Amino acid sequence: MKKSLLDTSPVNEQDTLRILVIEDDEDDFILAEDYLEEAYGKKAKVTWASTYNDAVNLIDNNSYDVYLIDYMLGEHTGIELTKEITSSTYQVYAVILLTGMDNREVDIEATNAGAMDYLVKQELNAALLERSIRYALKRKHIEEKLVSLAQHDPLTGLANRTKFNLALNEKIEQAKRKNNSFAVILLDLDNFKEVNDTLGHSTGDTLLKITAKRINFSTRNIDIIARLGGDEFAIIAEFENIGEGSSRFAERILEELSKPLELDYQHVNTGASIGIAVYPHDGVTPESLLKNSDLAMYKSKRSGRNTYRFYDPEFELELTQSKKLHDELQVAIDDNQFILMYQPIVDTQRNKVVKAEALIRWQHPEKGLLSPVYFIEAAERNAKIIQIGQWVMQQAFKDCLEWQKQEELKDVGVAVNLSPHQFCSEHLIDDIKNALNNLNLHHRSITLEITETTLMEIGEDMIERLNLLDDLGVNLAIDDFGTGYSSLAYLKRFPVSTLKIDRSFVSDIEHDSDDNIITKTIVNLGQSLNKKVIAEGIETKHQLDIVNAFGCHLIQGYHFAKPMPVNELLIWVKQFSSQGG
Repeated sequence: MKKSLLDTSPVNEQDTLRILVIEDDEDDFILAEDYLEEAYGKKAKVTWASTYNDAVNLIDNNSYDVYLIDYMLGEHTGIELTKEITSSTYQVYAVILLTGMDNREVDIEATNAGAMDYLVKQELNAALLERSIRYALKRKHIEEKLVSLAQHDPLTGLANRTKFNLALNEKIEQAKRKNNSFAVILLDLDNFKEVNDTLGHSTGDTLLKITAKRINFSTRNIDIIARLGGDEFAIIAEFENIGEGSSRFAERILEELSKPLELDYQHVNTGASIGIAVYPHDGVTPESLLKNSDLAMYKSKRSGRNTYRFYDPEFELELTQSKKLHDELQVAIDDNQFILMYQPIVDTQRNKVVKAEALIRWQHPEKGLLSPVYFIEAAERNAKIIQIGQWVMQQAFKDCLEWQKQEELKDVGVAVNLSPHQFCSEHLIDDIKNALNNLNLHHRSITLEITETTLMEIGEDMIERLNLLDDLGVNLAIDDFGTGYSSLAYLKRFPVSTLKIDRSFVSDIEHDSDDNIITKTIVNLGQSLNKKVIAEGIETKHQLDIVNAFGCHLIQGYHFAKPMPVNELLIWVKQFSSQGG
């Protein structure tokens, strides 16, 4: 009964006026037809439905500008049909009720049902009918404008969330009748927040408008597109082969949205994460389809972004587990469930421990001691890493200050890893300053380790931050060196004192000639740039001999010691020192 959202053709006064007359008395229809011909001539195309069911069938399969409905239609009434036609909240209809009764109650009933006018047949003439239709069409035009404003996004011109939900409801009803499938495709931009934060909201709005045009370009006229809010867009699309069609559709959109842009004289690389849910396989209600496409989109983001995923029930379980881990991490922070372990770094030339790296563990009340592999990624995603990182830094500094009171450890510094979020935090410099000042710990006892991948991602923007850290007097080390394909030009500019060779190169250095060459090259590079080089992950005497032969004498790994609590570290260092290394 409801007109499709896709049928949005406006009524033009110069076009043929499509009028459906629903009248069970042929004589009354002929009279109305004569009046219409007198008023409009050939500009009116009049269709007759003599029964309620005929009217329903015609309305389901055709579009009309005006509906003239008789009050009495056999077993049904014109009020019932009027309610059926006007029940849509996203489409406006010009309905005029015709009756043989001049009754105020019927007039009110017709108005409440959604009719725009009520005419008594005995008073009907061409002029009165033309006037009623003219007023109904004018009111229809005004109401359509109001509906459009209420159901369209003013920035992009696309349908908004309200209209999308209505369209989704309609699509579900159609799919039930036709027993077919369709896809709900949800997408949002991968770096929209960065554009807003760095280039301003005006530029962000421009990006959203361009995105809307690009999506329109990638879709078909039969697809329903909406902006749900922020940088989130939604599409309803139907394909003959739902799986293959949805995949190609998503790939086409990703290709279009990944094309680089220039906004405010800045090159901007955009991309999108897409989630797809299919009716009825992934849901039969608007709520379930939107929720499941959203879960699939979330999975796309976690899979590296600028990609798409179909909904999988496993996503919900994963999200539930992620939410549980999020809550448990907050409890761990509040209840101080984390502990630090320390792995010594040995200078093999002097047979002396020079530093110890702080490595976090979670003393879970039910699962026991957990390695960071279990929780760090989750902490990074939900920003708990900032709180955890602050605690690690403060506790490591305190432990270092305590062990330096021991003669054997007075020159042993501490190395602390900085997560990407922590490194980019605006509070990092102040946090370090406050921690050092409160403890009166010598700045050069501190080494902050930042992964090479993090440095490559931040590039030029964060070199100033590295310089500020260097100005504090702390040492800076590049962790996992060799995995991020550093530019030599960048490396020369980074104020770092130490390179840590990634353990992946060391682990097979005895048997893999490529790893052997890479390790030797890194050692030579570090020496040529006057930087210290640490080989981590050394587990055997043979590995140790190889890196020592390359000229690398700062060693970390199980060959000397596993990570241990601070009290065990004190004992271990004393024993190591007493044995001469």
